[in-house]
Amino acid sequence: LKQRAQAEFVRGALRSRSVTSWEAFVAVDADGNAHLSPSELYAFLRWLEVPDLTPEDVVDFFELADKNCDGMIQYAEYMSIFEDEDGNDPAQPEDGTLDVVAKEALPKIEPFGADELRAIM
Repeated sequence: LKQRAQAEFVRGALRSRSVTSWEAFVAVDADGNAHLSPSELYAFLRWLEVPDLTPEDVVDFFELADKNCDGMIQYAEYMSIFEDEDGNDPAQPEDGTLDVVAKEALPKIEPFGADELRAIM
């Protein structure tokens, strides 16, 4: 239940920042390997200012998203957590367009809490 509430918060936070799930994924994938590590996910959730976030919450979120249990979150796994019930990207404008000319790429978000998460996992 807590992960569901946090996922809803994330969807709203992405919308309020006018950032698509893909743009956020690229920004948080600090090493550019097209996968998210636990510390990259932690940094992402902190960047979105998820309230009352604990390292244990991050581990729970990570384990929920890592469907194939390979220790990394691929984009499809990431989207399965943050999509709405209809499988849509909640940050995508309703008309399906993005103002790509006016929008600059998000800066990379540095990983956070690797040692702390490793101790929990």
